[in-house]
Amino acid sequence: MTTRTRAAVCAALLVVALAFRLALALGMPNDEPDDARLYTVLAQNVLLHGVYSGSLTPPLEPTYVRVPGYPLFIAGIYRVFGVDNATAVRVAQAVIETVTCWMVACLALALVPTAWPERRRWRVQCAALGLAAVCPFTAIYVTTELTEVLAIALGTAIAWLALRALREDSSDCQGEAGGRRRAWAWWFAAGLAGGALAIVRPEGGLLTAGAGAAIVLAAVWQWRSRKPGLSRVATRLARCGVPRGKGFLA
Repeated sequence: MTTRTRAAVCAALLVVALAFRLALALGMPNDEPDDARLYTVLAQNVLLHGVYSGSLTPPLEPTYVRVPGYPLFIAGIYRVFGVDNATAVRVAQAVIETVTCWMVACLALALVPTAWPERRRWRVQCAALGLAAVCPFTAIYVTTELTEVLAIALGTAIAWLALRALREDSSDCQGEAGGRRRAWAWWFAAGLAGGALAIVRPEGGLLTAGAGAAIVLAAVWQWRSRKPGLSRVATRLARCGVPRGKGFLA
C-alpha cells in the first residue's frame, strides 16, 4: 500500500469521525444540564460585562465556582460567531473531538515498537483511528456545552506528548544527535497541555503529575539497567522535569 493510499484511508476515517460528530452536534443538541447553563452565563458575563460571574442579574458578583478555561473557550466562540450561538460551540467541539481521534491514532503509533514493519505499524494506527472515529461514548459530549470535549482532548495530548518526549529522551541517552532538544520541546508542550487542562478541569493536574511520575520511573529504569552515577540520573530528571514544569506554569 502506497503512502498516498494510506493518507487517503486516514483522511476518510477523519471525515467519518467529523461527520458523525457533526450529526450528533446538529441533530441532538442538549441544553438541559445545569452545568451547561452555568458555563454559558459565565461566558456571557465575561464577554458582555467583563466580570467572571454566574449571576443572571446585577449586581454581578465575581465567583470561583468553576475554573475559567471552558467558559473562556465559549466566550471566544461567542465573540466570533455571536453571543448565545450554541450551535457554533457544538460545531467547534465536533472539530476538537475529531482532532482527538487523530491524537489517539498518534498515541497508538507511539506505543508500537519501532522494530515492527512500517505496514504493521500503520495498521495499528489505522485501527486506533477507526475505533476512535466511531466511539459514541466520547462523541456524545459534542451535543452539550460541558468541559468533557476539551478535557478529553487535552488529556490525550498530554499522554501523547509525554510519550514522545520519553522516546526522544531515550534516543538522546543512546547518543542520537538532536534528541535532547526535541525531548525538551515535547516535554514543554506536554506541560502546556497539562496547564491548559488544569484550568478546564482542576483534577486534570493529576495527569500532569502522572507525566512527572513517568519521568521518575524512566530515570529509575535507566539507573537500574545501566548503573550510571546518581548525578546523571538527577540531570535527566531535571532535563525532563524543568521544561514540563515551565510549560505547565506558562
